[in-house]
Amino acid sequence: MPFERANCYGYAWGVDYNFAPGSISDEREGIDLDGISDVKEAKRIVMDACKRDGLLPLANASTYPIAVFINTYEGGRLDYHFYRFGVTKWSHKMSNTGEVETGIDEPVGHNRGLINTRDANDDLIIDQKCCGVLYRPAAPSPEQIIEILEE
Repeated sequence: MPFERANCYGYAWGVDYNFAPGSISDEREGIDLDGISDVKEAKRIVMDACKRDGLLPLANASTYPIAVFINTYEGGRLDYHFYRFGVTKWSHKMSNTGEVETGIDEPVGHNRGLINTRDANDDLIIDQKCCGVLYRPAAPSPEQIIEILEE
């Protein structure tokens, strides 16, 4: 299975690696939403970390879109989730244990459809919010990202 080790963020970057937003920034500090209960604060933390990693707010010829979400789980726990756009459709991977799901027409409606379902870790998703779309630049390559993560 491709992307066996990747979580949703690794998959969105095209890297078979489990890592958090912020992990490939200059600071090399992946974010953790434990203890965060405000969705707006979580959105700010996640989007800022993604931008520090190099995701761009605007598209250009060498980028592809990544949709960013905050999912709320039973008990109030918050977590990020990502989709990436391919040639004509979106795809995503639920955590580092889930299968890649392809052929998604629209990520907001699809992610909304995850409400009241269990993720790959058997945790119940009770709400979701779209944070927006960022764009993955051509560099760094997947190999360069793995090198950064394993430093």
